Amino acid sequence: MKKRIISLCMSIVITLFMVDVVFASTSTDLKNESSQINSKTEQFLYGDWKAKSILGSQMNAKDPIEYHEGDKILGKVVEIAPNLFSTSDFAPEYENCVVNISNVQYKVKDSLTGNEFTSKYKVSEEIIKIKDDDQIEVIQVVSEDKNDTNIQLMLIVVNTERLLIYLNNEYFELGKNFWSENDMNVAIYDPYVSDDGFYHVEYLNNEAELVSEEDSIRLLMINGGFVPYPDMKVINNRMLVPLKVFSEQMGAKVDWDEENQTINITEEKTKIRLTINNHKASINNNIKTIEATPVILDGKIYVPVRFVAEALSADVEYISEFSKYEDRKKKTVNHVSVVAIEKPNKKDKVYSIEEGLMKVKETSVEEYNDLLIFLKESNRTFDDICKDYAAQDIVYTNQIVGRYYVYRLEAFPDFNIYFNKYTGEIYSECSGLPFLSISKEFINISWIYQ
Repeated sequence: MKKRIISLCMSIVITLFMVDVVFASTSTDLKNESSQINSKTEQFLYGDWKAKSILGSQMNAKDPIEYHEGDKILGKVVEIAPNLFSTSDFAPEYENCVVNISNVQYKVKDSLTGNEFTSKYKVSEEIIKIKDDDQIEVIQVVSEDKNDTNIQLMLIVVNTERLLIYLNNEYFELGKNFWSENDMNVAIYDPYVSDDGFYHVEYLNNEAELVSEEDSIRLLMINGGFVPYPDMKVINNRMLVPLKVFSEQMGAKVDWDEENQTINITEEKTKIRLTINNHKASINNNIKTIEATPVILDGKIYVPVRFVAEALSADVEYISEFSKYEDRKKKTVNHVSVVAIEKPNKKDKVYSIEEGLMKVKETSVEEYNDLLIFLKESNRTFDDICKDYAAQDIVYTNQIVGRYYVYRLEAFPDFNIYFNKYTGEIYSECSGLPFLSISKEFINISWIYQ
């Protein structure tokens, strides 16, 4: 398997002469020849993307069956931001494909049709799956610094709908990381602990996403939905999140003044101003003193989550022991913590705790009846292992996670039941995973009793 994975990046030394000619332009030439990306392309590009599929090189498309062992790169994150381009998440599987560019510029090198692109760049349309009349923008990633990267790299925007990346003679299809309000689906696996102590976390919000968290696992929930790749930092016991969280997930307008190192966050009538490494901040020109200052780490801006969220009229809750798992071999307990940011929803109906309890009980009875059918079809009955239980024996735990009331079925106390007070949707914890799995369904007791 390692040989196949390594071979994907070994192709960097097997580039074609014609392709080398296409990529021979220096950074200086690009700055002279190319134009800046427009606002529409900029809006499409910026954000976290994941490696969705490996398309292939100039000479051959990758057989998805033959190369399925190379899927370690799939789900890896490509960061595209105004001040940073990074594929550092590709390490260690694709070390030769790792690039970090700060002070980045995105230049439109070519605007052409799909037919013109495949002809000029010597790539088969079957590999990158484009049509002759597709509208293509070829974007070069340029560093303003003197030490430009030598890695062959370009972005291919197709109809402002698809994004491909050409990296060291390989084409990858990228997919956007998605967050959805009210989507509590999440699964945390522990297939192994790597040498650096990272656990692998998989978010099931729309498209699966692999994330690494060091030490304890920290999840970020905004308006009832877990955020893929939250990248939270703890500095001096204060939680910081990437600035983009407040623009992408909370809809605020964010402006960055690099010269003065200031951040402006605007939402309706609220204007927040912060300065990097400065304890003074302002809300609508009222000066505040903050304990945690904004910082820049690895080219990314991080801001104190509680101060900014509360300034935007949101509630912030930190749940230090949302879930935990005892590793019997190592005799350690690993905690899953949650930072929940909640903006009050004044438009939707709000279920009371009692109404939520009634709906959970109704669902529990329906699941119990389905279980009886399952047992009958399997020629089975309740026994000492698969015991009968009272389906209506549901209790409220006196816990609330964001917009979710937490209930528990007495016969199965290890599986929390989460009720969305705005939508009435029910999520529950599932069995079979060492850490945590929450999905949009009632406890799957039929599966437990198999």
